[in-house]
Amino acid sequence: MPQKLTTTINKISQVPNSVNSLIIQEFQSYMQSGGCSERNQNNNLKAIIAFGNFIGPDTSFYDIQSREQILRYLDTKIKNSHEDPEEKWITTWNDYLNRIKLFFRWLTNKHIINKSDWKTPDFLQIRERRSKRRSPYSENNIWDREELLTIIKYEPEIRNKAILALLWDLDARNHEITNLKIGNIRFRERYAEGEIPHDTKTGGGPILLTTSFPYVRDWLNKHPFKNTPQARLICSLRNSAPIKPEALWVMMKQLKHRFQACYASNDSSYKFGFHTTTETSSCLATQALTNNGDDRGRADLGLGWICGVNNQNDDQAQSASAVTNQTACTDGVVNGFVHWCGLWSKGCEALIRSGQSLHISITITNHYYDYH
Repeated sequence: MPQKLTTTINKISQVPNSVNSLIIQEFQSYMQSGGCSERNQNNNLKAIIAFGNFIGPDTSFYDIQSREQILRYLDTKIKNSHEDPEEKWITTWNDYLNRIKLFFRWLTNKHIINKSDWKTPDFLQIRERRSKRRSPYSENNIWDREELLTIIKYEPEIRNKAILALLWDLDARNHEITNLKIGNIRFRERYAEGEIPHDTKTGGGPILLTTSFPYVRDWLNKHPFKNTPQARLICSLRNSAPIKPEALWVMMKQLKHRFQACYASNDSSYKFGFHTTTETSSCLATQALTNNGDDRGRADLGLGWICGVNNQNDDQAQSASAVTNQTACTDGVVNGFVHWCGLWSKGCEALIRSGQSLHISITITNHYYDYH
């Protein structure tokens, strides 16, 4: 279970240098007053407390003046090829680097009121490490849609079925699911649309519920506050209170054990994992691209980041109505082709570069009723 912010704050006093302990307390107050989320505060504090423990009782943060002092700590995160053949340690190394940079940038400029005048010290000019991995997951670790629907069968709670399907449809982070409110979802006859709340990491954006539609609809019919738009869409099964993002990890672990128990004697080689292509939710991406033989490419539609593409300047948040234009739809979910307003996926780009004259249209598939 992830460490709570209150637990992390209690550990500040255990930093061996008393000056460093006071500085970290001041840093926590700065983050809190600046509206930093508890999750971000927690992660930043854990990184700085660990760094404070590393430099020991005889060195204060004010004594850190060289790159080498920081690199000595960061290099403790390096693992050899036997321990970590996929070089996942690089992600950890970069994460600690960025949090330490944030801390020392605050420490050296906190006396300056206008943040636009803050300057980054020279000893923080450290580049991130680059990994050759395009993704921490191989193709074998990523579920396809039919595998997801198979796994959902092993989840007895309709709320948890809705969570699993929402993670797939929205390419969402845990906190984006738990922050959804009932008022963020607008139901149509055979699909739903809405938006991710603006106070999430990626700043919100439009969503379209296709695979998750029947599960969310059924869960909402049982929701204790279904007529309250400001109520959280996903709430506790025990007391109906909002749940934290960490609760989704617990749910997945329980489902993992349930699944493994069912399959222990039949398929012990099946590796349980859950990952959807995730980066941001402000552009539209295709999750699967096929050619149906009638001169038209088809794709399941998902909101998410296009892997390997620099989206910072190109993302345009599209309204949900732009996603569901009213024209004819072959799958019968809505009366309309769904016009794709986001960036081209690599699959579409490959078709264009190959010179094939294909008309690409995006449709919403209607296979979520197949397995009932």
